[in-house]
Formats: sequence, C-alpha cells, structure tokens
Amino acid sequence: MKKILAILTVALLAVGSLSAQVKTNSDLKVFGLEMGTGFNYDLAAKTSNPTQTVSALFGLSDSVQAGFTTTKGDTNAHSFSMVKVAVFPLPDLAINFGFGGDMTFAIVSGFGVGYNAFRSSNAGLTTALQIYAQYLFNNPASGNLGLGLNLKLGL
Repeated sequence: MKKILAILTVALLAVGSLSAQVKTNSDLKVFGLEMGTGFNYDLAAKTSNPTQTVSALFGLSDSVQAGFTTTKGDTNAHSFSMVKVAVFPLPDLAINFGFGGDMTFAIVSGFGVGYNAFRSSNAGLTTALQIYAQYLFNNPASGNLGLGLNLKLGL
C-alpha cells in the first residue's frame, strides 16, 4: 500500500509540474458541483453494477481542482467516499487521483481520466459534460473499473 501511495504521489507531482508549464484552464475556477451516472465492474467478483456520483470541487489553480466525491453503488463494497484531485494537463482532459474508503471501512485509492465532451461558459457560469473512466482499489489486482458520464456546473 505504501508503494502505491508513493507511486501516485510521484505521478501527481509529475503531472502537476507539467500542467504548471503548460498554462491551460480547467473547467471551473472557484467552485463546482459534479453529478453523474455510470457503472462499476468488480474484477474480483466479476459483476457489474450501476453507480451514481456526486462531487463538490474547488479550483486551486488554472489547471488543478480538488474536492470530495461520493459514489453510490449497489452494495457497501461498491460505494465510495473519497478526496479527489484533478489535474488538467491539456484543455478538457483531466487526470484524477482519489484517496478515501468504501462503506465497509476499507481504504481505497484510485486514478482515472476524464474528458469534457462538451463545455460552455457564459457570464462566469460553466457547464460541462464529462466522460470518465476510473480504477478504484484497495488491492490493485482486484479493484473496480468504472465508466460513466458527469454533468459539471461551476463558477
């Protein structure tokens, strides 16, 4: 587990330094809400289940967001509460890192990629439709692969 956290930390620092060199803007500047739907595929149990996601995100810089995300699945092992950090190395492309737990009190880590298929800004209000893929795990060999759509609304 320590090795995984060290690798994720180094990857976050590398992507953060890359995004600091490439001045891009994320889809929100101050605060945003993210609501989504999708599904998780449990690699250990070989089952899939529908999920619903709600996130509150804060803009930390032009290319970094951080916040809290909750994913509700069909069982406690498929429901997650996590701290999320999103780095935007390219316009509309997010690399996400998450740390938290599932509802069975197991520690969970994860990473993912999101792409804003649609984004519109008007008078400071931004809306976006994001397609995402993520991998959440407490054991890297038997995690959950998630796919879905998020609607983002923010300032």
